[in-house]
Amino acid sequence: MDQMERPEVTQRAVKPNFAVIGLSRLGLFTAARLLQAGYAVIGFDQSGFQRARVQQGYALEDDKKTSALLRRLAREGAFILVESIRKALEGTNVAIICERARINDRKILQVRTLHELADSIGKSMQKGVTIVLQTLAPPGTARIFVKRCEEASGLTCGKDFDFVYAPSPLTASEDFDHDLARVVVGSSPKAVSTVSEAFENASLGKCFHASSFEAAEIGVMRLHAEYCLKRALRAELSSLCDEMGASFDEAEAIFMNMRGGGLKTMPALFARNSAAIVTNLLEAGKSKGVSLPLCRLARDVCWSTPQRLSKVLIKWLKSLEPRDRSLTVISIFREFDFVDRSSHPELEVVDALYRAKIKVKLSREGEKEGRRSELGILLQPVEKALKESRNVAVLSPGVGEVRKNDRLDGLRVLDFNDMAGV
Repeated sequence: MDQMERPEVTQRAVKPNFAVIGLSRLGLFTAARLLQAGYAVIGFDQSGFQRARVQQGYALEDDKKTSALLRRLAREGAFILVESIRKALEGTNVAIICERARINDRKILQVRTLHELADSIGKSMQKGVTIVLQTLAPPGTARIFVKRCEEASGLTCGKDFDFVYAPSPLTASEDFDHDLARVVVGSSPKAVSTVSEAFENASLGKCFHASSFEAAEIGVMRLHAEYCLKRALRAELSSLCDEMGASFDEAEAIFMNMRGGGLKTMPALFARNSAAIVTNLLEAGKSKGVSLPLCRLARDVCWSTPQRLSKVLIKWLKSLEPRDRSLTVISIFREFDFVDRSSHPELEVVDALYRAKIKVKLSREGEKEGRRSELGILLQPVEKALKESRNVAVLSPGVGEVRKNDRLDGLRVLDFNDMAGV
């Protein structure tokens, strides 16, 4: 569904039955879709600043319509923002975890945040609640999350409460699409059915089921790392599945099902967080004593390609006459809040060009006004960024369509996809 064609709220829900914990980009889109489908939603984020941004209508800087919707519904009482996890869990049937999992300097996803969150939820949860983990995390995290909830609450999963793992399949920060395929696995058929029905009603994707958390975790990571994991990696991941007691055939089937579910394709080296995803597979293998040399190679390629591409661009631009060296970089990627620069390889390229004294401008499709991005890079509307530029480098899977744009007439259009192998 196009962003501008989203339906307004179809009905006013009376009793809150969903809580969204973690008002990250993923959490905000999840809350908005549930609200639009008529569900009442409680929202919680550990950051008071983020809660205030939602109330002020600045939740998503590049999606003003969704931001305005959340602000209006918060004022009307359909979207209730609370200041503690305990309040978020009071009177709700389903709590959806959308908390950010940060990435450290070694590109390893820090699951400690999720572990601490599980402890907090366990101390506040009551019988009958269903906990849904939507945050993408390394293999093994789902079971650890369940165990910590049990230990903190004294309750038993599958008897006193249910747990569902439904990781986000988004390979970039685009919004959900109704036809997006996603995997759901849980502690009971009833919980899986309830969550799947709600997700499909709210256009959060079409759900299919897996038999184990581990198969879902590895299958979804396989999806996210598609562009740096080749066929030779099947043997490595098969060994990892064997050690974790999961079926690799099922993980592969999950990957194939989701790949055919309408996901946008991304250039190989620019798959968002691809280095971090592969590094987390390496960490899972290390914990089980499984050697994954091709995963290590894929990670190294992800780390080094932006630098190699920068060198090629600089060398080529400096071979031109000074008046022909100006460059505009157009990206389709949006930014996550608090994401590190390594998650945006195109910004590494722009930084390298700045340091080489190349006149470069950066824009993104849909950027309406000039502003300094969360990562400190000045963004400009496409029309303004193209002025006085002789060359355009496009970071987009639909570069063919971009080339047809009348705004690019007379400009050299470079495709990052074509340059990836240089």
